This record gives sequence, structure tokens and C-alpha cells, in this order.
Amino acid sequence: MSNLKAWHCGTGDDNEFSLLVFAETRNRARYMALKAGLWDYESYEYIWAKRAAPQFDDYADRERVIETNDELPDGAPAFYSDVLV
Repeated sequence: MSNLKAWHCGTGDDNEFSLLVFAETRNRARYMALKAGLWDYESYEYIWAKRAAPQFDDYADRERVIETNDELPDGAPAFYSDVLV
């Protein structure tokens, strides 16, 4: 059985760009986000990782980084919204 979990990773506050990452640990998720993200590499960026809603764990079939809702399987809930509140 896989120990993969879903993580939200990003920089800045929660309302800015973030990624959905499937990884076993928080540090692994942060590393994967750093390698795959569109971050500003001119300066040091702290990548935060926090657990995504448990419903996303069901889609963690392999280690991967998801940038958009379109990359999720059909029927999966959206992990971010384009609408700012």
C-alpha cells in the first residue's frame, strides 16, 4: 500500500500560485515543488507545504506534481479556484 499523501505547496500566502503534490513526506513534497515550480530563482524562495484535504489522497497513484485542475482525473474536485474572494 502506498504512503503517498496530497500536499499543497507554494510560496507567499495561500491565495497565490500553489501546486498539488503527491509525495510521502512534507520535505519530499517541498523538494518536488521546488524542482517543478515556476518560482523566481533569482532569490531564495521558501516553499511551504501543508496537507491538502484528505479527499485528494485518493488520487495519489504515484509521486507527481500537478499545476492545474485539468491534470486531475475526471471527477476529482478542483484543488484551486481562479476566482478570488
